[in-house]
Parts: sequence; structure tokens; C-alpha cells
Amino acid sequence: MDTISKILDMIHARSTVYFSKSVLAPWSMEVVEQPGICRFHLVVAGSTWVRLSDGSEEVELHAGDYVIVPRGKSHVISSEPGLVPDSTHNVPGPEPLPVPIFEPQTAPGSSTQLLCGYFRITSFSPDLIPAQLPGLLAVHSSEAERPEYVANITSLIQSELDTMREASLIILNRLTEVLFFYALREWISQSFVEGGALASLTDQRLQRALSAFHDSPDQNWTIEALAQIAGQSRTAFASGFRQAMATTPMGYVSQYRTLLARRMLTETSLALDDIASRTGYSDTNAFSRAFRRAIGTSPGAFRKSSRN
Repeated sequence: MDTISKILDMIHARSTVYFSKSVLAPWSMEVVEQPGICRFHLVVAGSTWVRLSDGSEEVELHAGDYVIVPRGKSHVISSEPGLVPDSTHNVPGPEPLPVPIFEPQTAPGSSTQLLCGYFRITSFSPDLIPAQLPGLLAVHSSEAERPEYVANITSLIQSELDTMREASLIILNRLTEVLFFYALREWISQSFVEGGALASLTDQRLQRALSAFHDSPDQNWTIEALAQIAGQSRTAFASGFRQAMATTPMGYVSQYRTLLARRMLTETSLALDDIASRTGYSDTNAFSRAFRRAIGTSPGAFRKSSRN
């Protein structure tokens, strides 16, 4: 598995679509800050502007384009730049999510149709991506290098919005999850090419060490063992690893094992001693202590709550 796949494989995202309607210019609305979620806005028809409320970033979107607000910052969506918001949206708020608003498109060409929602991220690679994402992560469908399947996905979304049959909301949620991962993949790939914050992940020495660990997380890993695979001294490896991964080698080992354990507890019926063995712990007690330190609850309690 390539480096980008390994990063994306550690991310779990669930999409909730809650708003689709046509709006006539001039219009402007502010979406309040919610740090725990990633919002998204897809332009189905027409065009719109999206800017962070603090004015630090702004982007223009046209039909087929979409933007993700990774850290849930307050932002303004409007028919043109600089408009003062005439309404405020706070979904999901403190109350249960209301019935989603889905209205058919009005006269084509005279309005903007938006599809809005949010992603809940239940698992991230340790501080590798969240702290480095921009305030607005935009994907422009008109760019020449965009593959045809991106347009195909947005076309499927448009088709579901036009018909709104049984299970359309479920399908829309899954299709927008695909767009989320596509945007992340594009951003990570561009970061590699342009020498961004993740570019050091392309270092072959670091990749050798990470690949060895990812292939056998159950082994008794130490900094010395990882450094030897990388072909570096312990000090040089530890320094380069922290720069690339925003954590120490053994911190990463521990956090990755915790992510694997969470997945096994949620998605399998493996006994705790099997999970302990597969994630590199000498026995169930050692695994339980490490899991409780990381998550704040026991593996058994976590499994039970995840299935309720």
C-alpha cells in the first residue's frame, strides 16, 4: 500500500447532508463555528463565494466545484464577495438535527443551487493532517487535470437531488464521502509535489521504516529497530520523524496501534487477547492499560459503547 493510501486508511469520515435548495441573488448567510466537524458546500448549479469570517481565505465556486471547511471555522457563503450575511445557520446545533431541507432547483441559470452538509471525523492519523489543512479546501471541477469520474460523481449527486427517491439521502451521504476523500488525496499529493508540510513523507528512508511498521505492527518495535531499517542513526531518525509526522516514533507507534485496536473492537468479534497480540502488546493487561491511557476507557467498555 502506498504512503497516501496508508494515511487515508487511518481516516474515518461520515457525511450528513442537510441542505439543498436554490437561492436567488443577492443573498448571503453565515455558518457559525463548530470545531468538531468538517463542513462542505457543493455548487450544483450557478456560482457562489465562500470566505472565512475572519477574512483570511476566500474562494469562488462554480457548478461542480465544492469546498470543505476542515476545522469547522465560521464562514460566509454569498452570491458575491463582501456581502453582509442576512441569516445565520447553526447545523448541527445543540438540538437534534432537524429534517433536512431539500428543494428542487428553480429556473435554471437564474439561481444557485447548493448542497451542504458536514463530515464527522472519527479517526485521524496522529496530528499529521488536521493541523496542516488550509481553512478552506476547495476542488474546482473545471481544472484540466481533474479526472472525468469527479464530474461523474457530481452528476450522480445531481440525479439523486432531481428525483429524491427512497434512500436518496443515504446515497447522497456516501457520494459526498467520496468527494471528501478525493479532496484529501489531491491536497496530500499536491503537498508532496510542492514541498509542503507533508513532503518529507516521500523520504525513502522514512517510508521504509513506516512500511515495515505498518506491515507488522505486532512486532516489538523500538526507535533503534526503526532507525536501522531507515538506515539512519537513532538521533537523525527521531529528528526527521518528528519533523515529518508531528510526533515521536514511539508516539506514532502507540497511536497507530490504538487506531487499529479501535477498528478491531468496532468491526470484529476478536477476543481482547487476540487484539492485544495483533497490536503488539505482550498481554491483555498491557493492552488494556495502554488503551485506557489513550482513549480514557477500557477496551471492553469502548466495544460496548460503539455497538449501542
